[in-house]
Amino acid sequence: MKNAGLAIILFVMSISAHAQFFLPTGGRIAFSKVKQEQGKPELLQAKKIQVVLAFDSMVVGEYSDKSALKGRLSPTYWASHSADKFKESFITKFNQLGKSTKTSAQIDSSGADYRLVIYTTFLSTGYSEGISKEPAKIDAVCIFYDKAGKQVVLEALDHVPGQTFGAGDMDIISRVTQCYQKLGKDLYNRIAKQFEFGSPAED
Repeated sequence: MKNAGLAIILFVMSISAHAQFFLPTGGRIAFSKVKQEQGKPELLQAKKIQVVLAFDSMVVGEYSDKSALKGRLSPTYWASHSADKFKESFITKFNQLGKSTKTSAQIDSSGADYRLVIYTTFLSTGYSEGISKEPAKIDAVCIFYDKAGKQVVLEALDHVPGQTFGAGDMDIISRVTQCYQKLGKDLYNRIAKQFEFGSPAED
């Protein structure tokens, strides 16, 4: 469900209620609503974060280039063919910004302090047809879990666009990969701002 104003900050200190985040497909992500009692989560304070991508409840949008999307309309396709590229793009940008706080994202769980599950709920691949171009966009619900499996922070980011068109803009995977790079930047900056870990990064 699209809601640009949705940015729910969850602190695993004192659970007060339970809620569910409803997805465009009719599915849902259950999470615990909690309130801050003391301190702040240490997500950006010299921590290691395992990154996991989930496409189970993703809605694929409509596009003009139907032939290029043949066989690519299923979330299963994106999970099996492109998840690694998307994840690497996200991690590279997130880690670039995380140098100042000694925080890093990684693929494996070894030594991880938190697990970040990125639920991609909507994907639009955009298109590039001569002078007519449309960047790819994604909606994502990002949930951080601590070592005990408790939900610590939930952030929903809508309409995250790919970057400026370049030599690779003819390729669908390249356009979508740019979205996850932007997501890495936007998520890091939002957390830095919400939890006052210095100024959000500009790069």
